[in-house]
Amino acid sequence: MRKFAELIAFLQHETPQRRRLLRAAGLNADDLSSRHCALLANHFFAVLDSDESISLWDQPWRPNDRGWNRDEKPPNCGLNTRRLSDVMARDVEWLWHQRVPLGKLTLISGDPNLGKTWTVLYMIARITTGRPFPDSANPFENRRNALWVSGEDEDEDTIRPRIDLLGGDPTRVHSLAFVFHDGKERTLSLGEHLNHIDNWLIRNPLVSVVAIDPFAAFLGKIDSHRNSDVRGLLTPLMKLASKHKVAIIGINHLSKGDGSSAMYRGMGSIAFVAAARSSWMVSRDPKGPADRRLFTNVKNNLASEDVGGLAFRVGPDHNGIRWEDGIVRVTADETLQHPDKSRAPQRAEAKEWLLDLLKDGPVSAADVWTKSKADGMCEKTVKLAKKELGVRTKKSGGAGEPWLWSLSKSKK
Repeated sequence: MRKFAELIAFLQHETPQRRRLLRAAGLNADDLSSRHCALLANHFFAVLDSDESISLWDQPWRPNDRGWNRDEKPPNCGLNTRRLSDVMARDVEWLWHQRVPLGKLTLISGDPNLGKTWTVLYMIARITTGRPFPDSANPFENRRNALWVSGEDEDEDTIRPRIDLLGGDPTRVHSLAFVFHDGKERTLSLGEHLNHIDNWLIRNPLVSVVAIDPFAAFLGKIDSHRNSDVRGLLTPLMKLASKHKVAIIGINHLSKGDGSSAMYRGMGSIAFVAAARSSWMVSRDPKGPADRRLFTNVKNNLASEDVGGLAFRVGPDHNGIRWEDGIVRVTADETLQHPDKSRAPQRAEAKEWLLDLLKDGPVSAADVWTKSKADGMCEKTVKLAKKELGVRTKKSGGAGEPWLWSLSKSKK
């Protein structure tokens, strides 16, 4: 291949040696012009297979619109591509077969106090002990480990007791206390500390789950309602999941707005659900007992079949969580068509939430909205509650200082 490229370059440039070669062949310069050489080269490369083309392309001979130039470098277009023929196809691997894929992001969404955390801890209990899931055998021949990241529940009185109750192996569950960054103890930020997670996973190769509860508490400074911000955060996170072949499971609250589509009811931008390869909803059974929950599918891009939903019970009478046999055919959208009566007085709930937030003194407006997003409060409802409570707003100082929210003396 290299010799052919050298021949093309030799024939294309006017030299005494070229003229002697043409005379010996009974040809003149018009019979084998530079243009003819370029056409010959283009035709030759068109019929090469990909491996040969790539091999030759790495040589110091480059084509341009005038033919071949030994010294000229190709323009850098900035695109890094590969042929699909060079990609090795592989099957999807699963943490929970056809429900929670490895190497991808999965969301578990629902209203508070319905069993989302129980559901994820149940998965962790299964993989740390090698026991089967409700509808399939455990895909791991050996026990696996998990990383638990929580912004709400305490390990001592909630997470450890639940793992014990579910029969999990606590020696295989790592709970994140803090991130040591720039010499300080910091709360995990997915936008700033992925390198720390990456390094930790390298040292803990048996980890197959990174569970984050709630997901919104660890997003950092991004605007969770802007698609571009969310995608900029999730893209490197999903690359990390793929690199270490771990299932990243984010627990997500539902927004307070009404709606019949589960796809649009998660907190923040639709980009969260769009980026996740699997998304499930935990909801009350609108037609069943008070402790019966439904685990229904919002989206599942990688499953090869419709595995349906599942039902479970939660509470002390069920050892925390007990799954029922068989599948349910209720969809996530259908569960939203039967409003949960416990959420009906949304404005009253927002007023109670705001009173609790402001009871100890003024809070900056920025902190109010950050806290409201983390707690799953609807912005419109919070504004209505603010008006009804007569919450006062004032500047804390001069230009550039934050606005403060505070209660009137009659409301304290």
